[in-house]
Parts: sequence; C-alpha cells; structure tokens
Amino acid sequence: MSDLETQGKAPIDVFQASTCDQNVPTCTQCIRKRIPCSGYRDVSAPRWRDETARVGHKVQRAKQKGSHCGLDSPARSDVRIQGAKTNVALSSWQEGNLPHSPVALPPKHLKDVALDFFMCSFIYASPFDTYLPQLYGVKHSTQAVLPAIHAAAFATFAQRTRDDELMKKARSSYATALLHTNKSLSSPKNAVLDETLVSVLLLGLFEAIVFKGGQSPESWTAHTLGAVHLLRLRRADQFRSKTARQLFTQTITNIRTSCIQRRVPVPQEFLDLVQEASPYLDSGHPCIQIGPVLDQAATLRSRVEAGVVHVIHAALEVDQGAIDLCERIKPNMRFTPKIPGISSKWAYLKFEYDYLNRRHAKVWNTIRMIRIFMNKTIWVHSNLSLQHTFQPGETEHSSDLYSREELLKFRDLATNNLLELETDLLRSVSCFLEPDSLGGKFCTSARCLIWPLTVLAQSELSSLSAREHAVSCLYQIGEDLNMEQAISAAKMTGEMNKIEDWLHLYHL
Repeated sequence: MSDLETQGKAPIDVFQASTCDQNVPTCTQCIRKRIPCSGYRDVSAPRWRDETARVGHKVQRAKQKGSHCGLDSPARSDVRIQGAKTNVALSSWQEGNLPHSPVALPPKHLKDVALDFFMCSFIYASPFDTYLPQLYGVKHSTQAVLPAIHAAAFATFAQRTRDDELMKKARSSYATALLHTNKSLSSPKNAVLDETLVSVLLLGLFEAIVFKGGQSPESWTAHTLGAVHLLRLRRADQFRSKTARQLFTQTITNIRTSCIQRRVPVPQEFLDLVQEASPYLDSGHPCIQIGPVLDQAATLRSRVEAGVVHVIHAALEVDQGAIDLCERIKPNMRFTPKIPGISSKWAYLKFEYDYLNRRHAKVWNTIRMIRIFMNKTIWVHSNLSLQHTFQPGETEHSSDLYSREELLKFRDLATNNLLELETDLLRSVSCFLEPDSLGGKFCTSARCLIWPLTVLAQSELSSLSAREHAVSCLYQIGEDLNMEQAISAAKMTGEMNKIEDWLHLYHL
C-alpha cells in the first residue's frame, strides 16, 4: 500500500482506492507503479475525519441567519473515535479552513470540533501526529492523557477562533492534566509509562500555545527538562515499542532546541543518554541525523554568549557538518524548483520550491537556521578581527589566529552563504499555504515559520528584500492564523539582532 503525499496536501487514503488489493507483503498497485510499499495501516486504529471547514462554514451561515443554536445533528463535525476492536482505519488528515472570528457551538459539539481541528490540522507535520491520534481511543493506565489532549485541543481552537470562553475550558483541562501528571510522576510505576511522558510533552505544547511574547518561556522549558528526567527513569524500556522510540526522539529534539535558543550547552548526561540509545533508534530519521549538529550548535552559541572569541574555526566546522548532512538526506526529501508560471503570491524573487510534504520543509529549514546562526557568527567575528575592536567583556582577540586575507575570505564566504540561505528559506514559505489557496492563505503548520522569518526580518546581515518579504509573511501568518505572536514578531523588526527567546516555540 503506497503512502504518498502531494504538495501541500494530506496523505492519500489508499484504503479508499479500489486498485489496492492488500496483498502481502506488497500490493499489486505498488508493484505496478514501481514504488516502495509502506505496508498496511493498523485496522484497529481510531479514525479521524477532518470536517472542520464544513463545520465552520455551517456555523457562520447559521449565525448570519440569526441563529446561535449551532448545528443540527446531520451537520455536526464528524470526528469518530472508535475503540481498538473496530475495523476502521485511520483516515487521511488535512489542514482545513477555519473561521477567523469566534463561533457559537453548542457544548456537545465543541469538544468534537476542537479535537477534529487539533488532530487533523494543528499537529500535522509535528512529532505528535505520528502517535497521538491512535492513543486517544485506547484505555489508559493514568488519568492524565485525556485532559492533557483536551487542554491542547481547546487551546489551539480557542486561539484560532479567538474564543476566550473556550480558552478558559483549555486552562481548566490543563489544571486537571497537571494534577494527574504530578500524581503519575510521584509513582515509580506510572512515572515510566509512555502516557506519562506524552502528558508532559502535551503540557509543554499547551505552554507554547498560550505563551505571550515579552517574557522568558520558563514553563515550557521546565516541562522540557522534566521530560529529560523521565528519559533517564525509563531506561531500556523506553525503546520497547515504536511509540516509545518516537517519544524519545521527540523529547531529545525538544531539549536540543531549548539549549540552542537558551544559548547553553547540551548537558553531558543528556549526550551520554543519547549515545546509549543509539542502537535502538532509526539512524535514517531526520531528527536523529541532525542531532549531533544541533549539539555542536548549542555548544558554540553558549561559547559566544560567554564572550569567547576564538569561534570562527568551530563555526566553520559546524556549518560544514550541516552541509554534509544535506548530502545524506534521503532523495525523497529533497526539494525542487517549482515550474515557472504557476508560482503563488508568496514566491520570493519570483521563485519557490516544491517539497513532498511540510515535514520535509521543516527539516530543511531547521538545517538552514543552524547554518544561518553559524555564518552570522563567522561574519561577525571575522569583521571584529578586521576592525581590531572588542566586544564588551572580551579579554582576547582572534586576529592573531588568521591573516587579514583569511579573515576577508571568511567574511565573504559567510556573506554569500547567508544570501543563499535566506533565499532558500523564503522560497519554502509557499509550502505552508493551504491546498489550492488562490489567495495565498497560510495553513496552521505555518506557525513553524515564525522563528526563521523573525530571524531574517531582524538581522542586519539579511538583504533588504529578504527583510521586507519576511515581515510581510509574518503579518499574513498572524492574520490568517489569528496569531498575535506573529504580528508582534513582525513589529519587532526595528530592534535588529534582538531575537526573543520564545520564538522557537513555534518551530516545534
């Protein structure tokens, strides 16, 4: 059974294809098309059908007619959560349109619609979408998972529709989830369960959703660090199943991202834990492949923060490691230029790139962000050495390590790399538009663009065209997704090189 994705669209539900004969181990359809067969989906998994767009439009029409009673039974959101004994497979997920203003839904429909949006749209292209929908419909050993899911679902839908009452429900569910999660953590038996770690990750997601700019994301960081402690407790048991390995990979990626943004080195005990886990992990998984480069980037950023100036060589090494990683990326993850003449309104300098799906675009942008940080470091420190100036607190200088010709070469190399990276990043933006969106409307997963776009918009080393394009995108994302954070980021562009440490939350 082939597992194909089209540009900007959700996976094709091949269970609906009459040509799939479900032969084992490979269906005739895949043999005929000469493509790898990914196998068959678990027929015991719950089914989610995304009809948030239809629900939203029905509600809006009802409101226009003066009715606030919501939808009648036939029109309610068709979110079907069936138990493990059903014979229905997990259907396709896609990102649908949603109203941009509060909608009136009766309580009995509210949870269904919020869950529908969360499962089918919000977590698409995030690590949660690989396991969370299947976990919802099964019996759990603790009472923390369901309220944690409800908290995140209510919060995401409340943010999208600007519904303050729904956000109150989200916070209530969060309080319940936090209470039960703490109980689970206090139990040696429950603390090592998959669902306890899921709850901790969901609590962190909730903190990221409701977070407002202008302060440090301490609560999200606390949940992330708490998840790392759980990894230690879980020992070898955390690799016993596919879900357990997915949770491990998601957690270590979160902690690495947190370290880079907080400009602190990755703890050695964490590195030791990852080393012990390496035999159990998929070495071809993008998050596993990119891990060592993230570790090196975090260490280097911490050194720069501490005032160390001998960093040019280290930054060059990390940048080369990221370049080597690009060469090892699987062929199906590579991007190609779009055919000229069919570009969207968000094409940068009249060009944009095609990706198989948004997950792949996120991986490439993560690599680009690492390289942008490294090349900015190379440029700044090469320029400082050329000018024979010191930053506040510096007691040493790197000019004695390199000749003037070498420093000029490093600075020029960084300049060219930054221009190429900003161009490639901005040409990935259209991948995050809603399918068949003639007006260029951004989909929910475009929130992952807020951090890289802000970095481009606020950097003096970015070209003027890149800064202007990044700001325009941020404003549009803020409008399309009802995200004040994106608009705030766009307004911060006057404060060059002062990237706030909460922006990375939207890249997760």
